Amino acid sequence: MSGETWDDVLEKTRRAAPPSSDGAVSLPAAEGNALLPGYGDPYKAAAPPSNDSLTRLCCIMGKEGFQPGGKAYRFFQYVHLDSDTDLGFTKNGQAITLRFAGMNPVLVVVRGRNLLRICDYIHLHRMPWIRVADRDFAEGQKEIITAIEIIEVEGQGSA
Repeated sequence: MSGETWDDVLEKTRRAAPPSSDGAVSLPAAEGNALLPGYGDPYKAAAPPSNDSLTRLCCIMGKEGFQPGGKAYRFFQYVHLDSDTDLGFTKNGQAITLRFAGMNPVLVVVRGRNLLRICDYIHLHRMPWIRVADRDFAEGQKEIITAIEIIEVEGQGSA
């Protein structure tokens, strides 16, 4: 083993690849059975659901995440997913609130339209990834995720 971490490899790739015209950093094309879409891939709100239970959910954060210093992919272990997820309605669509109770607890708020199927598969631990759209689409879009907000939860205090 070379002793490099995955972060080291990604950072070397980011430094070697020139930014695109919109400032996004290009990553090498995925090879083989890569499961995650890259920056330039056609938009889909979510992966096809897995037939089996999965160990993690990946949030693909949109073009801001692909900027230098950004976090394009955020991974959350399903084992840390709390049972208290909700799907609510907003004036512009829907919002899913997921709670992950790892070493640093976070709320993941997913906003968009037509999110019921995605929410259900996430709670079945069968959704591999979800992805923010870089632009909004017409109302006819089957499923669209317009934002993913990751909020660190402050200490709960002790009794």
